[in-house]
Amino acid sequence: INVRCDLAIMGNGTVTRTDTVNTYSMFWMGSNDFDEIYIYGGTWKNESSNAILDANKAKVANIYGGSFTTEKASFFAISGVEGFTLNLFGGTITGGSEPAINLSAKAGTVNIYGGTINAGKRTGDGGAIRMSTDGTINMTGGTINGNEVTGVGGSVYMQSGTFNMDGGTIQQGEAKGDCGGNIALYLTAVFNMTGGTISGGTAVRGGNVAVYGGTFDMSGGTLTDGSSSMFGGNVYLRNVTFAMSGNAEIKDGKGAGTGDNVFVELWNASGNLTMTDNAKIYGGETDNVYLKASTMEMSGNATVIADAGEEGNAIYVSRNYDYHPTTNAPTGTSSSLTLSGNASVVAENGVNENAILVYGYTGDNAKDSLHIAAGWNGTAY
Repeated sequence: INVRCDLAIMGNGTVTRTDTVNTYSMFWMGSNDFDEIYIYGGTWKNESSNAILDANKAKVANIYGGSFTTEKASFFAISGVEGFTLNLFGGTITGGSEPAINLSAKAGTVNIYGGTINAGKRTGDGGAIRMSTDGTINMTGGTINGNEVTGVGGSVYMQSGTFNMDGGTIQQGEAKGDCGGNIALYLTAVFNMTGGTISGGTAVRGGNVAVYGGTFDMSGGTLTDGSSSMFGGNVYLRNVTFAMSGNAEIKDGKGAGTGDNVFVELWNASGNLTMTDNAKIYGGETDNVYLKASTMEMSGNATVIADAGEEGNAIYVSRNYDYHPTTNAPTGTSSSLTLSGNASVVAENGVNENAILVYGYTGDNAKDSLHIAAGWNGTAY
C-alpha cells in the first residue's frame, strides 16, 4: 500500500504479502500529501524481506489493533528521513528473523501505550527492538516478550538513543551470546526506568539487564526473576554508573553464586552503584550485590537484604584480583562501600550469611574498604 492520504483501516480481513521482488513495504509512507495512518484491526502477514511499515517522510502511524506477523523483516523500520513516529495503542506484533522494531538506519520515536510485541527467535542482537540511532522509545504500557537470540539483548539491544520506561512489562528474553537476557546497553545508550517490570530474562551475564556502556537510571519499577550462568542474575554492570532511587526494587535474581541480583565490575575505568531514597535489593539466593573493583554508596532509606534461608551475603566487597607476573604477589584494584543516612544492610539468619563481607587482601596496595559516614543512622546486622 503506497499511502498518499490520511488512511484508516478497520475490520477483520487478512492480507498476506508474498512478493519478494517489489522493494516497497506493506505500508510505504513516502508522500507529502498526508500526515497519519490509523490501523484498528485485520490480520497482516508479511513473508517478504521488506518491513511491514516503512517511511521516508516524517509521518505518524497509529496502531490500535490487529495482528502483524513478519518472518524475514522488521515490522517497523525507517529508511528515509528522520522524525517518523509510531504510536502503539494495541494489537500484536510478532517478529521473525529481524527485530520487530528496528531503528538502525534513521532516528524516530516509538510510543508504546499498549499492545504486545513478540520477538522472534533470531541470529544476532535484539530480539524485539534494536536501536543504533539517536531515536526515542517511550513505554508506559503494553508487553514486550523477548525470545532467544544468538547475540545479546534477548528483548532490547541499544547502542544509542533513549528508552524511557514508565510502565508495561519486558520479559522472557534469552541472550545465548553473552549478556542482557532482556536488555543490553552499549556505547551511548540511555535507559531510564521510572516504572513497569522487567522479568524472567536469562543470559551469561545480566539475566535481565547488562550495561557495558551508556547510562542506566532506575528511579522506580521492578527488576525480578532474572538468571545468569555467571554474573548478575538481574543486573550486570561494567565500567558504568548505575543509580537506584525512589521506590525502585531489584529482587529474586539467580547469578550462579556471584551477584545474584547485581554484579558491578571495573575494567580499566570506573564502576559505581548508588542507592538512595527507598531503593531496595533483596531475594537473591547467595550474594545479593557483588562489587568487583567498584564502589557502592548507600544513603537515604536504601536497603539491601539477604533473606532468611539463603546462603551468602547481602553485599560482597571484593577487588579485581590479579598477580604480579614476576613476583606472583597479589595486585589489583580495590572496592569500597559507603553507608550514610538511614541506609541498612541486613542478613536475616541464613546459612553462612553476612550483612557485609569485605574480602580484603594483604601484601599489596589494593585494600577493600567499608566507610561509615558521620551521622549514619541505619543498621547492619
